[in-house]
Amino acid sequence: MNMDRKYKVSFRGKEQLEFEEGTTFKEISEHFKELFNYDILVAKVDNILTDLSETIKKDCEIDFFDRSSSVGNSVYVRSARFILVLAVKKLFGDTADVLIGNNIDNGTYFFVQNIDMNEEVVDKKEPRKRDLCACTSSIDIGDASLSSSCSKVLTSTSLPS
Repeated sequence: MNMDRKYKVSFRGKEQLEFEEGTTFKEISEHFKELFNYDILVAKVDNILTDLSETIKKDCEIDFFDRSSSVGNSVYVRSARFILVLAVKKLFGDTADVLIGNNIDNGTYFFVQNIDMNEEVVDKKEPRKRDLCACTSSIDIGDASLSSSCSKVLTSTSLPS
């Protein structure tokens, strides 16, 4: 990688900046974060959605999305769903199945199948739930509220009567 090589980035066709080869889109997004209401979650580079950890490799047209946009919200929701499935698998093993659906009010619901769920099981899993909530901070999708969402999902338990 030639760190002396610089690439031109055109933001929304208006502002143009130069960045060294190897600069991540996360680093580039820092120059535009004041234009967004929330943390930037994803980049669109030459009309292709791109993870913020990717690096610049050529001159490009760029835009960013936070969770207030439909694109950013989709990334946010998909990440939250992934964390939920990961947490259930870690808590209950690979035999646990998570079924996630959308309701007509634009919300999400989920069912966990193939697990034995009762108060005793929930109490035994409590320390592990807290560990899983703490580890979500290592999953960087921008906004801290994802971690708190995960925490709410993992620490609230509603058992069927």
